[in-house]
Amino acid sequence: MTVGMCMGARCPIITFGGCAIARPVALITSLESGLLAAKKKTRQWLAGTERRKQLLMYAVKVAAQRGLGRTGHTEIARLAGVAVSSVFLYFPNRHDLITSIVAEVGRYYIELALRFHESAPDPLEAVRQHFYAFADSVISEPDYAQVWLEWAVLIRNEDRLWESFLEFQEHVIRIIATSIRRCQKLGTLKKSVPATNAARLLVASAYTTTQLKFMNRSRRVIHHYTEQALNLALQRE
Repeated sequence: MTVGMCMGARCPIITFGGCAIARPVALITSLESGLLAAKKKTRQWLAGTERRKQLLMYAVKVAAQRGLGRTGHTEIARLAGVAVSSVFLYFPNRHDLITSIVAEVGRYYIELALRFHESAPDPLEAVRQHFYAFADSVISEPDYAQVWLEWAVLIRNEDRLWESFLEFQEHVIRIIATSIRRCQKLGTLKKSVPATNAARLLVASAYTTTQLKFMNRSRRVIHHYTEQALNLALQRE
């Protein structure tokens, strides 16, 4: 195979098996431009996704400091060190901003639950470790905990925040209840324990756990409370 140039035109000639095939430069340039444009668009999309995540992190922090009702685009832009228009680019209005904040908080706690419960070989230990990890997260991610506490009492349902909270909470309850039922099948918990109600009791205990953390109680005190809550909810001796 040989490559040459056709006379009087900018097109490469590829000779293969005695046959000459001309490929216009314009066609090659067009293909290359299309590939470069696609790659650039992918990079821009990835950059946009990362920037939104970054701004959402600052939004959660502002909501924890000021409350959801006083969280606005200006405060987020100031904390993030960007123009206000940049925040509006990713969160066009207040509804999008606030619902995105609580959705991020919900995502964080659902992923925390799944990390321990999903495919756990010992479902009882998964329940225990989940609640220990939740207690530790109040210190490692206090902004999420503060927004979660406020979200839990927005019963006026502005922007459907109360409805979205109930959906989030029921999701967590289902995850825990599934582990409780697995314990019952394995014989590590009594079958008379109502799984969903037990899960609700455990979720309710998380509020006291959060208060204890913000009261700077020791890890030993919080773990002792967690064990008592587990024994009460799961009807263990």
